[in-house]
Amino acid sequence: MPNYRLTIAFDGTDYEGWQVQPGKSTIQGSLMEILSRLEGGREVKLTGAGRTDAGVHAHGQVASIQLGKEWRPRELVKALNGNLPPSIAVLGADVVPDGFSARRDALWRMYRYRIIHTRDPLLARYAWLVEKNLNIGLMNEVAAQFLGRHDFTSFSSAPDDAERSTVRDMLEFAVAAEDNGYTTTVRADGFLTHQVRFMIAVLAAVGSGKMTAEEVLVILERKERGLIKGMAPAQGLCLEAVGYPET
Repeated sequence: MPNYRLTIAFDGTDYEGWQVQPGKSTIQGSLMEILSRLEGGREVKLTGAGRTDAGVHAHGQVASIQLGKEWRPRELVKALNGNLPPSIAVLGADVVPDGFSARRDALWRMYRYRIIHTRDPLLARYAWLVEKNLNIGLMNEVAAQFLGRHDFTSFSSAPDDAERSTVRDMLEFAVAAEDNGYTTTVRADGFLTHQVRFMIAVLAAVGSGKMTAEEVLVILERKERGLIKGMAPAQGLCLEAVGYPET
């Protein structure tokens, strides 16, 4: 059975996240329904590189799937996009070795988070409105504290994370100014449940003067869930890219 890698973009506003959930609308579920139809009703298994939360978007999600039928990549993309809703698009498809797994073989995932200062109807679904100037210098000072290998238990909300390693290697974390706010880029070998949204929340708190960089470091070092009150909203977060050995 040929194995394919799909690159997927989606507006997650109206979905309950990536992962299939009974009775709920999800990105994975929508794709699997169409793939199964293309396979003549056969049950299919689609593996994603990351499990995005409800309301989170993607421009570079990667998924792998084995299909019974052999497709030319361009024709597979065309067949999928011809049946998907406007909020989901397959950007590309490639034939990959049988053992390839979008999740297991990923070296890193990169997310971007957007904060805007003033109301913009065209960005309301894709950014967090913070009507206050933030200190970008302090925000980058905090971001630098996360770089390298750390136990990020304090930045996880799921008890299930305690059953697996909570250590992650933070490869990139920086804030850049834009005309109407800031874009934060964060890249790591993996993320815990809600980790990015917790980290963005403390960055914004430091940038607005509600927390200090030293207080954030204490939270990181305590390795306890529940220390951070509130997450950055989902709509500002987008999975931009996933890295693999050959890329």
